[in-house]
Formats: sequence, C-alpha cells, structure tokens
Amino acid sequence: MKCNKVAHCNTSKEDKPKHELIIGIQVDYDDMRFDFNILWLLGFCTVVSLFLMTVALILFDQQETNYFMFNNTGAKEFWLHYGVKSVFCVETFPYTPGMWPSFMRQVEHQYTVNMCYRAAVLIPMPFRIYIAFIMCTLLLKSKWNNALLWKGYCLGNNIINFMAVIEILSQAIFSVNSLRFDNSTLYRYGFTAFVISSTIYMWMRTLFNLQLFRDKRRDYDTLSLLIKTICAAIYTTNISDFYHYHLKFILEPTCHPYVHKEEAFQEYLVILSYLFFHLTILIDVRNVRLVCYPTSSSEKREIIRSKSITPDQDISFSVKPFADKNEFEEKRQKA
Repeated sequence: MKCNKVAHCNTSKEDKPKHELIIGIQVDYDDMRFDFNILWLLGFCTVVSLFLMTVALILFDQQETNYFMFNNTGAKEFWLHYGVKSVFCVETFPYTPGMWPSFMRQVEHQYTVNMCYRAAVLIPMPFRIYIAFIMCTLLLKSKWNNALLWKGYCLGNNIINFMAVIEILSQAIFSVNSLRFDNSTLYRYGFTAFVISSTIYMWMRTLFNLQLFRDKRRDYDTLSLLIKTICAAIYTTNISDFYHYHLKFILEPTCHPYVHKEEAFQEYLVILSYLFFHLTILIDVRNVRLVCYPTSSSEKREIIRSKSITPDQDISFSVKPFADKNEFEEKRQKA
C-alpha cells in the first residue's frame, strides 16, 4: 500500500462513506483510507518525556555509587567523579544551609539525571518540528481582506517556523553537550540561541493564535490561548535573570548543584511556564489527522487536494477512478 499525500483534516463521523465502481467492484473508500489522529502519537511522546523528567526529579541530590561522589582533598578542594571521568574542583560558591537544588545544575552534576534529561528532550524533538509546520498550515486558513496585511501575516507565519527550528535544535545542542567534559563555548552559544528564539516563538505563537481562532473559537481554544499568554509573560519576566546566573555557572562551574532560593524559584518558573506553554499545543492540534489513501486498481493515485479539505467535510479527489471497465481498458491500451 502506497501513500500518496499526507494531509490534515477533521472528518466527521456522521459522513456516509462514498462508493465508487472500479472494474465492476464496489469499493468503500472510507474502509481503504488510513485515518490517524496525530494526538495519540504526540500524547504518547509527551507521556514518555514527562516520565523521564519525573525520574530526573526523583534522582535529585542522590549519591550515585561509582558515578558521582566528592573526595575532599583540601580546603574547598574536591575531586569530582562523574562516570569514568574526574575533574578537580575548587569551590568558589560554597554551599550554605537553605539552598535549593537547581535543575540545570543537577543535570551537569548527576549522571543519571543527565541521561534522563537528554532522552526527555531528544525523543519528542522531530515531532515538535513537525507540529510547528502543521501549525503554520493551520494559520494559513485565516482570511484577510487587505493583501498587504495578508503578505505580512504569511511572512510572520514563516518566521515562526524558523524560530521553532532554532529553538528546538539549540535546545538539543546544550542538552547533549556536557559542559564539564565537552565544550562550554558551544553550550553557551546553544543556550543563548535557545533563550532568544524561545522567547520570540512563544509570543509570536500566542499572537498568531488570536487570528487562528478568531472566527470559530471554543472553550478549549480560549483556555489554550489564556495559558499561552500567562506562560509567555512568566517566561519573559524570569528568563533574563535565569540566563545570567546560569551563564555564570556555565563559565565557572561550581562543585554543587544548589543555588539561593530566589534563583531556584525563578528557574522553576521558567521551566514550568515553558512546559505548560508547549503542552497547550496539543489542544491546538487536537483535530489534526493524517489521511492516506492507497492506489486504486487502475494504478491511479488518489491525490488529496489540501485546499478542499475543511473541518467537518468529506475529502475530495483530484483524480477519480474509472467508472467502468470499458473506460479503464481504453485508457490502459492508450497508455
């Protein structure tokens, strides 16, 4: 079975299946098509990613045998064993009672936390890029009377895709790059690109979603838009301070993964706002489906017209199968 076109639509369950006569055989196309709601796949990846993040949180501040330990060699001097590697560490930021654990610093200090974090980021990465382009297509359904505004809208829509790709790839770079043993400069550039692109993406996605659901907005869409706005505001407010003190850690790694309460609280807000913002994307694409039709018995591909697919409507074809056997034989002989 070959797939000819991947499209997105919301087919109504009440639509009656269309039947065509191909070489005297009645065919039910609704039984032949592959119709899959991508929310199931995205939901599965989200659950796996959240599970790995939860495991990373559980492993916070765990003394891992043969993986992570401190050997005190002098005043504020340590040998830090990380896996099979060791580094000499001079504590310039001593631990004081009342400090809270920093997630991003735990990632650098804890071997198992680092592995869980890498997997949680990388597993949904291709799907996040794919969803960014799907959202771009959904935004093009909007109608504008002014041609100039429409061109600006399309340009901004393409910029969103560009920002999404930069955000996701830069996040992958600094998640797989261990700053103590790899390249701290690459980590710094990746983290900087992520902070800038993620901030721009969150606000552009929020603003463009206003136009997307302007005509037909349901309670779910309103909730999604509200959460996006709140999360974008919280993220923007705290990301600057978090960036600066985490950048200091990147340039001068400390011997322990703890920070002051105020800094830890800002980091928690940044991570949670980023997480909930992207979880709302699942609401936006809840009606997106993958639809694929096999080739007909006449070996003609049933190509789906993307423009003809609208919510709650059936699917039309640009190539119709032959209605009878004689027409099929005539076309086959000419070919």
